[in-house]
Amino acid sequence: MNKIILVQHFQSEHHINNMSGGWTDTPLTDLGKTQAEIVGTHLDLDVMQDKGLYEINTGVAAGKTKDWARTNRKP
Repeated sequence: MNKIILVQHFQSEHHINNMSGGWTDTPLTDLGKTQAEIVGTHLDLDVMQDKGLYEINTGVAAGKTKDWARTNRKP
């Protein structure tokens, strides 16, 4: 039986720069790349990226800081 294992991306630039994430396509940091490789090795899997999978759409907050998103969030 085949298995599909989905793992949310590891550390990316938006994590360390206090930027909102979601659909913003920020690259993985060196640590994030290492984390992905470690998980792939541990599970004996090849790491594959699929740009067809998205997180939440942060709308106008895309590319902005988390502080900006909190301040400008509408209920």
